[in-house]
Amino acid sequence: MDAWNRLFWYRSLSLIALITDKIGCIKRQWIYYESVKKVGINCNRKVKHPDRIGKIIMKLSDNVKLSQLSINNMNRFVCNPDNSYLIYGGTLDMWIDILEWLVFRDGKKVVISSKSKPEQVHVDRRLKLYQTYYNSKIMFLPADVSKDSISQLLTEVYKVGPIGAVFILPSSESESKSAEVKTIQYISSELQTTAPKALLINFNISATEICELRNDTGFLGYNMRWQDVEFSNVPYVLDDILRYNMKDIVLRDDKVTIEDSVESLYKKLNLLLPSSIDSLMKETIQAPKEPDFIQLPSLSTPKMREVPPIFIIPGIFNGKIVQDLARNLLYPVYCASFPVSWLPYNKIAANLAQKIKEICPSGPYNLLGISYGGPLATETANLLEKERNRVLLQYLDGAPDTIQGILKHLGEGKSNEVGLLCRVLNITNIQITKEIDNSIGWEARLNIALKHSECSLEDKLLLCEILTTFKKYLNEVSNFQPFKTLMSCQTCLLRPKDDNKDDYCGLLKYFEKEPRVYLIDGDYTSMLQNKTTAKIINNNAINNSYSDY
Repeated sequence: MDAWNRLFWYRSLSLIALITDKIGCIKRQWIYYESVKKVGINCNRKVKHPDRIGKIIMKLSDNVKLSQLSINNMNRFVCNPDNSYLIYGGTLDMWIDILEWLVFRDGKKVVISSKSKPEQVHVDRRLKLYQTYYNSKIMFLPADVSKDSISQLLTEVYKVGPIGAVFILPSSESESKSAEVKTIQYISSELQTTAPKALLINFNISATEICELRNDTGFLGYNMRWQDVEFSNVPYVLDDILRYNMKDIVLRDDKVTIEDSVESLYKKLNLLLPSSIDSLMKETIQAPKEPDFIQLPSLSTPKMREVPPIFIIPGIFNGKIVQDLARNLLYPVYCASFPVSWLPYNKIAANLAQKIKEICPSGPYNLLGISYGGPLATETANLLEKERNRVLLQYLDGAPDTIQGILKHLGEGKSNEVGLLCRVLNITNIQITKEIDNSIGWEARLNIALKHSECSLEDKLLLCEILTTFKKYLNEVSNFQPFKTLMSCQTCLLRPKDDNKDDYCGLLKYFEKEPRVYLIDGDYTSMLQNKTTAKIINNNAINNSYSDY
């Protein structure tokens, strides 16, 4: 060991001794130095980890997105501070929103070319804030429509910095659409020579074909159709859109985009209907003569005077699925059971409300509507609330509008009956399906479907009654309507994690107060086995019992 190393080692030991003497302990940590060629999430995690001291040298290629270097949000678009960004056209509110989006993403050089000038005081203040606090350079250039002026405009923008992106915004309604299209055509053409790698992000619906043609020729461009959306909401989804490979994007109003997609509703239809004849038969073996409640095993003792039970209302002939959930609930649990013979919807709800009062003479009442039992739980809760009882209604993916949207995938009229029979009886033969479809009336279709099923005559007679009751019940669910008076009870909505937390699933048509929405991993069936689901239901029931919620 040479003199320098000995000196370094001696000083290290002295430093350790001093620190140990003062604070009583010391932890040694290695300093890491690492060189990587591929940028990924793991690299960013290593840099951010509090126990790791050191440096990571990343060898970047020209095509690495700057957003990949973000530690906090890798999905966020990041501007190159050396590049310039052009906002062309648009009203004052439009271009100021896009400007803010760019500035917040490290856009330091932004050029605005619009006929709408910043004349209001509050706009001037915003611009000064971007220029001073965010150190952004903001320039204004005239928005002429001739080919020469567009060429000169892009040249001036390029002098500020290499063009990173051009945002095309629609101008006021008074401006000629043909003039707008020509201008955008000039911009797209000039960009191919001036800045071939620049992004063209088009918000002008009149020029969608120009952007499509640009993409077909290999240049970068995004076409955004947003006619049903307030433009102020568009920047919120830009980060996600710019990550997609699809270049033609349709943006819809919140009322549409936050609802379940057609695909998700179709998948939920398969989960909603009975999976097989056997499962349907097992549900009806011990069916009562009238609607009733059966107590299920839970974490609570069978009867506790001070603890109000939880009343679960599943879909008809679908009660077995709730047993796993009941085992994780802290309260006595009662599950609704339905007769095989048909009863009108309002009579079922009236019977259930009466049974609830017999089990628990005074409230508060905790109701849980599961899947297509949600509408019936709503009807039952309404009857209890009319008698001035305190009610908490929780839905496990069972909001009436959601269930009605799912059932629409069975079709209407004849298609509804054919779809129901083929799904429940697992009929896949095309010839049998055509035979059922060509028959007239529900009874004829039912007889043909059962004729091809491998069941005993006794089972077929029972299935005939069960399926008829099931069909009538689903029809009642499909026709379920909001009440004349909004309900005042508290509501909670538990939904799969892939759904939107801001979607109340139409519950505001039934209730005065906004529901609490919880997103849980898995689909509707796996949610029943998830302990997180039980924990949420337990906590809400506690709040309903012992506080003002």
